[in-house]
Amino acid sequence: IGMAPSTLFVVDEVHQYYNLSDRASRLLQAVSASSKFLVMTATPVASTRQMLAREWLRRCVNFPVASPDDELVAGATFVSGRYDLGIEAVEEEVFVRLSEAEYDAHRAALAVTGGWSRAARIVRQAIAQQVAAQAVAAARADRAANNEGGGALVVVDSAAEAESILSRMGALAGADFRVEPRDSTLNSPQPTDPRVGIVVVTKDDVTGYNLQRLGVVVTGVYAGNAAHRHQLRGRIRRLGQKRKRVTYVTVIGRNTILDLLHERHKSTDAQGATLEAMAALFLNQAEARTAMGGAA
Repeated sequence: IGMAPSTLFVVDEVHQYYNLSDRASRLLQAVSASSKFLVMTATPVASTRQMLAREWLRRCVNFPVASPDDELVAGATFVSGRYDLGIEAVEEEVFVRLSEAEYDAHRAALAVTGGWSRAARIVRQAIAQQVAAQAVAAARADRAANNEGGGALVVVDSAAEAESILSRMGALAGADFRVEPRDSTLNSPQPTDPRVGIVVVTKDDVTGYNLQRLGVVVTGVYAGNAAHRHQLRGRIRRLGQKRKRVTYVTVIGRNTILDLLHERHKSTDAQGATLEAMAALFLNQAEARTAMGGAA
């Protein structure tokens, strides 16, 4: 605490410190004593049981937070704060046609009640080799562009599918670079080992690690929420990324249930961007009215 006034605190996923605990209380005390601090989260809203949420919000926004209703406005103000990283995000789609036998199996699975998961698994198995090929090609290209220790982050549906894709990519990469699961990579003595050109994670492994040394994310289409998709993209597009452009490659089974799901994801993401723009406009107008002495 004595060093706090001369320390810059950066607290990621600050909502994890909303609950009463000795660790959270001490961190809040240190941040309060600091002249500068930065906190980040995409989910600032708290439950009624998270007693420290109001204290964090009071310190993070220029808005009086005295009641639970105030927390919603403070939370909206919190997430309206953005920093332009200056990193362009390029989206690429790779469509793969299945064989007739695979299409037949896919349709048969969908004809059965509750067969969605089996149909999706059939598609993922059918495009697995293309996912592996895209990842290895992307990693080679990124590493060839004077990016020391560069490569690709590959997102798969499950740990079981990770094992299969690891062997496929390892065979394609040969001796050029290593392919490893995320835990093996980041828990090794050299977490930024430049010999590892591809890191593999599951769709739910979305927070708690930085992979700015990589320049590409290669993924299939998986059931899940938009927050997870954005969190995964943020593993490489974040502070510390030296590239001016990062690439996101999505491999899609053409004319399948996952093709339709991908379109729904894009629609949801576009709707989310529109709502964010509306929220920013509302907050700007409210602040302008307050500055002129009107009702916020």
